[in-house]
Amino acid sequence: MEVTATNSERPSSLALPLRVWPTEDPILDSLPSLVRRINEQKGHFRNVTEQSVDDEIRDANADAETHGSKTREEDDDEDDVEPVEDEEDASVRKEALRAAKEEILKQIGTAYIETYYALDFVSLLLSKETPRQAELSMSQHLKQHVPLGSLGAEKTQPASRRTESIKEKESVLMGWRIEGLNAAANRLLKSAKRLAREMDQETHYWEQILDIDRQGWALCRLPREKHTLGVRFGFLEAAADYRERGLAALRRGDNGNVVLDQGLFNAKPKALRVRMEDASGNVISTSTVPRNARPDAPVEELILQARNSIYEEELYHELSREARTLTNQGVRTTESAIVLALPDQRRVVVDMVPLDATGHTAITSSVGPEGAEGSKEVSAVAEGIGLALRLLLSHAHRQNHRRRAQLPPPMTDRKRPIPPYSMIRPILTQLFHRAAVDALRPWLHSLCRLMHRAGLPAQVTLVAAASLSSTAPPAPFPSSEADADADAGKTKTTTKRSTTTGRTAPETVIDALSASVETIVHLALPARTHVRLRLRTLVAPPAPGTEYIVTTTTTTTTTTHEDQPPRSPNSPSALSIQPNKGHHPPARMRFDSPPELKRYLLHLSTLALVHEIAHAPPPPRPLMPTMPPPTHAGSLPSTSWIQGSVFNELIQDYPGTARTKRLQVTVAEDGLEVRWGWMNGRAGSSHQHQQHQQHQQRRVAWNVPVNDGGREDGDDGGAPVTTRTFRQVVEEAGRYSS
Repeated sequence: MEVTATNSERPSSLALPLRVWPTEDPILDSLPSLVRRINEQKGHFRNVTEQSVDDEIRDANADAETHGSKTREEDDDEDDVEPVEDEEDASVRKEALRAAKEEILKQIGTAYIETYYALDFVSLLLSKETPRQAELSMSQHLKQHVPLGSLGAEKTQPASRRTESIKEKESVLMGWRIEGLNAAANRLLKSAKRLAREMDQETHYWEQILDIDRQGWALCRLPREKHTLGVRFGFLEAAADYRERGLAALRRGDNGNVVLDQGLFNAKPKALRVRMEDASGNVISTSTVPRNARPDAPVEELILQARNSIYEEELYHELSREARTLTNQGVRTTESAIVLALPDQRRVVVDMVPLDATGHTAITSSVGPEGAEGSKEVSAVAEGIGLALRLLLSHAHRQNHRRRAQLPPPMTDRKRPIPPYSMIRPILTQLFHRAAVDALRPWLHSLCRLMHRAGLPAQVTLVAAASLSSTAPPAPFPSSEADADADAGKTKTTTKRSTTTGRTAPETVIDALSASVETIVHLALPARTHVRLRLRTLVAPPAPGTEYIVTTTTTTTTTTHEDQPPRSPNSPSALSIQPNKGHHPPARMRFDSPPELKRYLLHLSTLALVHEIAHAPPPPRPLMPTMPPPTHAGSLPSTSWIQGSVFNELIQDYPGTARTKRLQVTVAEDGLEVRWGWMNGRAGSSHQHQQHQQHQQRRVAWNVPVNDGGREDGDDGGAPVTTRTFRQVVEEAGRYSS
C-alpha cells in the first residue's frame, strides 16, 4: 500500500510504504493454505485446463507491458518538476502524515479484528457440517474455549401471524404447563409417600436398636464405617482372632428390620458336641446341640446365637491347643474331633457340628429298660462335661481380665509365650477319679458282704471330701479328741482365709473343679479296726493319676513299722497284735495302683480277724496238768489263742496234754478261709499214739466264698454243711476234740 501526499501550492507526490516487515508465516506456506488460496482465487482444480492456463499467462504478460510503459512516463514527468518546499510546510506535512498513518493503522487493525471474528464465526458455523476443514481456519483461542459443532444454522420459513396458529400455540403452551404441574405434583406425592415410609422404617429400626440396648448389648460405631452402627457380642478377653469377630454391623433392611451383618465371618453357626462311646465305638450318650434360629427370628436371638457360636469355636480351638500337650494321658486329636480315652475302655469325643434345625440328641446304641437309670447317668455325664468346658473357658477369660487389671510384668525383648488354658486336665481328673471310685466301690462292698456272711461286723462309707462350696483340704482322720479339735480350728482358719481373698462364689467353684479330687472311704472291720482310705486324683505333672492313702486305727494295735509297711500279705506283719496297749497313732500307707491297695486291705482284714480271735473272751478254765487225759471227745475245754510267728497264724496249748493246735485265717478275694489242726504231742499208749498221729495229720478247713454259703472241708474235700458263723467256727476249732 502506498500513500501519496499533494501540496496545494506545488503538486508533488510522496510514496511511503505502510507495510510492516514481512514475517514468515508457516501456515500461509503450508500445503493446505495454498490449496485453500488457489480455490478462492482460481476456483476448483476440476475447472483448470491447458487452454485456460495459456490464456491467463498471455493476459498477465500484456498487463505487465502496459503497466511498465505507464510507469516510465510518470517517472519522467516527476523528474521534470522540481520540488520546492518550505520548512514549515514540511513539518506540518510530517505531522499530518504521522496522524494519517496512525489512523490508517487503527482502521486496518479494526478491520483485521472484525475479519478475524467473522472468520471464526463462519468457521464455527461450518464446523457442524465439515469439522475437519472448518478447523483449519479457526483461531487457537476459539479451538481452546469453544467445542466444534456447538453452533449450527438451518433454513426456516417465516411463521405466519395467523390467529389460529397463535391460539394453537397458546393451547399447546397451556397443556405443557398443566402437564408439568401434574408431573411435579405426582413427584411430590411420591416423595411424600417415600418419606413417610422411610420415617416408619427408621422408627422401627431405632426401636429395635433401643431394645438391643435395653438387653445389655454394647453398641458402638464400626471402626472402618463411622456412619454405621454395630454391636459387640464377643469377649474382650478372648484370643485376638475371636475378639475381632465379636463385632457386627446393625444394618437396616428393606422393611426396616435390623439385619445383623457379620461381614466375612457370616458363616454357618456351630456348637460343641460331647459324645460318650463304649469300647466298640457305639455312641451311648451325647450332649444336646441347640436349635438353629429361624430366618425371621428377632435380632436379639440372632446376636445371642452369633455370640454362642463364636464362643464355641474359641472353646474348641483352645481344647485343640491343650490336647496336643496331653498325649501322654491318652488324649489325641483327629482332623475333626478330640478323643479322650478313659480307664474303663470308654471314650469321650468332642467335636464341632452345625446347628441342626431340629436339634441333635440321637443315640446309636439301644438301652434296655434295666439300663435306663445308667443311660440317664451317662447322658448327664456328657452334658456335665460340655457345661464344665464352657465354664472353664469363662473362668479363663476372667483370669485374663484379672491379670490385665494388675501391674504388668517388666518389659523384655523376648516374647512371652501364651500357655494353653487348663480345661481338659480338670475333666480328665474328674473322670479318672470317678473311674477309680467306681472300680473300688463294688470290691469294698463284696468285702463287707463276705464279713457279713461270716457273721462279722463290717461297714463301708464313701464321702466326697472335695466340696464345691469350699476349697479347704479335707481334714485327716483324727486320732484323739485333741487332734479333732485342732483339725477343726485349722479348717475354720482356712475357710476364713478363703473368704478374705475376694474371690466370688463361681470362682471358688471353678477352683474346686480345677484342683485335685478327693474321696474319703471309711471301712469298719472286726476287732474295732477302722480304715480310712483317701483317694486323691490329679492329672498334672510330675506324677499324674490316682493316689491311695490308707490310715488304720485300732484300740489294741501298735505299729511295728516306721515308714513303709509291707504291701503284700506274704510279707511280715504290718500290725502286730499287742493286747492291753491302749490306743496308738494311725498307720499311713500310700499306693499308686488298685491291685496293691486290694492286697493291703485283704492283709488288714486278715489281721483284724486274728486280732478278733486273740482278744476274744477267755474260755472256761482248763484242767490241771496232773489230771488224767480225757477218755472221750469234748471232755477237755479249750484255752486262749495267741498269735504265732506268722501274721495270720494263732496257736493254742492244752495243759496236761503237751499238745498244741494251730489256726490259720486267710482273707482273699474269692472268700474267707479258716484252717486248723494239731502241731505236736506225745502218745500214752499204742492206741493213743495212733490216735495222736491221726490228729496230727488231719487239717480241718472252713471256707466262706463271696457268693455261696459256708463249706467245711476235711481230708477228702468234704461236703457242704449248714453255714456257721466265724465265732462258732473258732470256738469249735479251740476244742480239744476238734
